[in-house]
Amino acid sequence: MSLLRKSKIKVQKSKLQIKNTSLRATTKFLGSEAIPLNSPLYGKVLLNEPLSLHTSIKVGGPARIWIEPDTLKQLLEIVKLSKMEKISIFTIGEGCNIIVAGTGIDAICVKLNTPAFKKIEFNGEFVKTGAGVLLNELLTSAGQSGLGGYEFLAGTPGTVGGAIFANAGSKNETISSLLKEIEVVGPNGKLKRIKRKNIKFGYRKSGLEGNIVVSAVFKFKKADRKNTRALLRKNLIKKIHTQDYTAPSAGCIFKNPIGSRFSAGELIDRCGLKGRICGGAQISERHANFIINKNNAKAEDIFALIRLIKNKVKAGYGIKLEEEVKIIEWREGRLKKE
Repeated sequence: MSLLRKSKIKVQKSKLQIKNTSLRATTKFLGSEAIPLNSPLYGKVLLNEPLSLHTSIKVGGPARIWIEPDTLKQLLEIVKLSKMEKISIFTIGEGCNIIVAGTGIDAICVKLNTPAFKKIEFNGEFVKTGAGVLLNELLTSAGQSGLGGYEFLAGTPGTVGGAIFANAGSKNETISSLLKEIEVVGPNGKLKRIKRKNIKFGYRKSGLEGNIVVSAVFKFKKADRKNTRALLRKNLIKKIHTQDYTAPSAGCIFKNPIGSRFSAGELIDRCGLKGRICGGAQISERHANFIINKNNAKAEDIFALIRLIKNKVKAGYGIKLEEEVKIIEWREGRLKKE
């Protein structure tokens, strides 16, 4: 009898119906040492959790296993289990820059959504924050503490961990410029500290694949609270006026091509693709580098528009656009990230 059946711990089901066959499949998937649901060893565990509930664009099939650890110790155990059982592990923040295929993720999906990963500590100009803290919450707290220098991040969605992983920022500034060091759980399940100088940041990338960011230390600067609020408001209003917030989206779909005098959005616009619809998805009429979930879109609708854009821009301008969002799908037993 599997550990799942032996456990008398109450199973917290997702909105998808979990049948006995699903439980048996999960036990087989995990090997002989199956996860007891809601075990103190791992934290909150859900089976077949719809990722459309956890992504900003509101699409995505189920995660085979969804875990929200309560402590760092639990996270370490989850990563060790993943390595031991050769199961892929995927970390999600607010799901703001990912698009998950309708087939979902056949892996352990981890979200750092509990108080242990949401602490903010101030020490002069230095701020230590958990990876699960919302970025806008960090900016608000820092502003109230008389710190500034991060105003370009105003309106950037997602968590601190996600922002670091994607090196979020504006056209000319990125979050990496404020970073001093991070703590990560490596693929071996061990905690380690990495200095900023040893992280290979680039345009919308960090080179941290395989690591789970759990905390970060930033250095801000002393600033007048009133001036900081004014700058944050100015930058936020600019984003609201130029980006599309009328429907769920994943933000900018493509990176701006290096060496081109046109941004990705301008190239898409010049190809006459603004407003193009596929199923429930639409290329935004306000910002051509946004694809919005206009009417219960499926991931496949969005993927079709992405292919259309890439083909049209390539044919018209000879430029191969590169996705800024991460496309997550499961193929032939391996987790594929594009």
